[in-house]
Amino acid sequence: MKKIILILLQIFLLNNVFSSSSGVTSVFDIGLNVKEQSLGGAYVAGENDTSSVFYNSACLYTLNKIELQGAYIPLLQDTKYNYIAAGLPTIDYGVFGISLARITTDNIITRDFNGLETGKENQELTEIIVGWGKDFFIENFLVGFNIKIDNQKIGNLNDSAFGMDAGLFYNLLIDIDNKINIGLNVKNLIQPDIKLLDNADKLPRQFITGINYKRNIFDNLKAELFFDISYSTDTDFEHREGLEVNFFNMFFLRAGNNSYNIFSLGAGICVFNMFYADYGVFFLDFETQHRFSFKIKMGDDYIVLREQKQKLEMEKIEKKAKEIAAQELKEMKKKMEDIKKKAAKDEYFKALHYTNGLEAYNQGDLKLADIELQIVYNIDSNYLNIKYYNDMIKNLKKNKGETYDKNIIKLYQQGVEKYLAGDYEGAKKEWTKILKIDPYNKLAIDNIKEVNELLRSIQKE
Repeated sequence: MKKIILILLQIFLLNNVFSSSSGVTSVFDIGLNVKEQSLGGAYVAGENDTSSVFYNSACLYTLNKIELQGAYIPLLQDTKYNYIAAGLPTIDYGVFGISLARITTDNIITRDFNGLETGKENQELTEIIVGWGKDFFIENFLVGFNIKIDNQKIGNLNDSAFGMDAGLFYNLLIDIDNKINIGLNVKNLIQPDIKLLDNADKLPRQFITGINYKRNIFDNLKAELFFDISYSTDTDFEHREGLEVNFFNMFFLRAGNNSYNIFSLGAGICVFNMFYADYGVFFLDFETQHRFSFKIKMGDDYIVLREQKQKLEMEKIEKKAKEIAAQELKEMKKKMEDIKKKAAKDEYFKALHYTNGLEAYNQGDLKLADIELQIVYNIDSNYLNIKYYNDMIKNLKKNKGETYDKNIIKLYQQGVEKYLAGDYEGAKKEWTKILKIDPYNKLAIDNIKEVNELLRSIQKE
């Protein structure tokens, strides 16, 4: 008599624990890492954890060190859940993550068509995920995706399916003590489709949005709130929420809840910013579960390494720009006399201040270079290479925090306006006022000298 599997009690229980009332989701929705599980599974906007390969691959890019984590968790009756995951940051190519999760159920009773027991079988469910996350043009905006292979095996029945998730992440820094992360994950963008008997089980596509709010309460006390909502045409509207309190970046207390009616409490400890251990207790309708997981962080901080590389690249660009500016300065000085004799007044004015700006930049005076080149840019934004130098020097000045007093800039601009209008005496008065604020201001001294020469030439005529 042909044997078939009529009742798989353990599968039924698992699907009821990790699914909604109107549709069945993956049993792997239990998630990675006991930390995230004890937060109700709300981690679509979470940071700095390899488990993001499962929750939202875009968040992988917030991982700062090489990371390894895993757990062995007894679930229901003869069902066990274990996983291992690793995160590998790179400087230039984003952050990669990989996880292997298995759920095994032993001693499943098989029956024939008449309901008579015919023996026992074992079930294995395996999910392999490979994910990647990286920044994407806009500052603090990350993208990511993963590909996954699901396999289910019961006795002689065996099938595998391919799937994919895609995610987005954005960090909004309100101030030094408040921060908001926003995440979006399209789970099962490509839907895994496993077929053991006649009917295929296709996992539903889910749209999961999450918010993570972080607050520094005191120097050594921080709190984080997590909230996720999930929508699918095949399942009910779902919610997940969690709270974590962090003491001295060493001790953690957590609580979570979700629409699966699972309430959880958790705790964690971090030693030497390297070794992590997490514990969670989960209150289900029919039992209480205790889960443990570990995590190890190793190596250099890749966020720091990226910043250092960016700084070195900026220094190379600045060095090259200075070489170009020095060469152009040399050529401009040779041409100045010819320009002064042949060009009209405004052309000479532009050439003079363009040269002054390049000379100031070459000498490292970003404040003077910025204001001289800005004057030229305001008169003729297409003059020679003014756009290139004007933008570059403004960025350098912003990063280094160098700027003139606002009153000096105002007086200088008023003098320029009078100079261009032919009121040379008026321009001289405005620039002389600058010397009362800053007696050694090179900007004012050079321009007063130039206008005095112009006034003397006019008097001779």
